[in-house]
Amino acid sequence: MLLGAIALYTLSNNERREILYNVDYSVLVFFAAMFVFTAALWISGLIPDIMSKIPNPIPDHNNIIGNNVIISIVSITFSQILSNVLFVALYNNVMISNGFDADDISEWMMLAAASTIAGNLTIIGAASNIIIIEAAESRGVKAFSYNEFLKIGFIVTVTNLAVYYFFITFLFGS
Repeated sequence: MLLGAIALYTLSNNERREILYNVDYSVLVFFAAMFVFTAALWISGLIPDIMSKIPNPIPDHNNIIGNNVIISIVSITFSQILSNVLFVALYNNVMISNGFDADDISEWMMLAAASTIAGNLTIIGAASNIIIIEAAESRGVKAFSYNEFLKIGFIVTVTNLAVYYFFITFLFGS
């Protein structure tokens, strides 16, 4: 991403100042702060401690159904607390330490699918939701309230989860 920004800046003619002026630095600070905060929670031991108290999936090709249920529930729940991108950055460590590897395709796909759709459940499920709502409000557009978003997000998330779970577990996982 940084290389793309450097290339754009270098190749632009007289618009360099305008490009730098139009960058939304608050978004960059927001993302950086999220990663620093989450890393601090991990280093403090809080997140590993919480993760040790919830069921963890265990690599077992005879238990894809159970693993995918656990991964789905944990992904959707913790994405509401940490945001989906940060959750995946941390949960990768949990899955790897539990022994998941490249052969456990179904479980990795379930993590990708469930954490992605977790961003549809609530406004805080994905940082992009917060950024979009903030941008809309800064331009005078009335954005969704948390409850309005949740009403639609719940239906979208549950429907998508059912489709993904069926496809990944029964069609792809077998």
